[in-house]
Amino acid sequence: AVAGQRVGLNLHNITVHEVRLGTVLAPPGVLNPTSLLNSELSLLPTIRRPILNGQRVKLYLGTHCTTARLVMMEKEQLHPGETGLVQLRVQEPLAVLPRDPFVIAPMNLHAVIGGGKILETPKEKFRAAKAEKTLAYLEPLLREDLNSVIKLYFSKFPSRSVTPKEIAAATGFP
Repeated sequence: AVAGQRVGLNLHNITVHEVRLGTVLAPPGVLNPTSLLNSELSLLPTIRRPILNGQRVKLYLGTHCTTARLVMMEKEQLHPGETGLVQLRVQEPLAVLPRDPFVIAPMNLHAVIGGGKILETPKEKFRAAKAEKTLAYLEPLLREDLNSVIKLYFSKFPSRSVTPKEIAAATGFP
């Protein structure tokens, strides 16, 4: 099996109750579950209303479905057909990687209203006071500008060594 492929597994000494829909199988240390997902979100042009800062949505990521709160990074709302940067705050930590795709639906409907990709899994909640620094890092990730991403990543950790494996895990670049 390869990444992203669905498989059936026989896991020795694991009960059915220990595994649930959306479970991810990966080598130890590859995935660090997180509750914060800095993402690019595009809304479908056919939806009726804009989505607002702080709005709750259903988040579909792989085979997992959970509730997430949308925190807008650039403005207070996204209108139909618009794309913007958001932080998805989920109730329970998820095992995700940068560049993983997702879709969202309103809490009260079974209809997709938009989707996007994970850009990074930050350690801190997005705050307007730190917006300039956060957005400066997310922009090169959006453009897939590897040189800029690496320079900004090194500036995040000026006093410690950083490995190529760590950069790849944090950015989704091979």
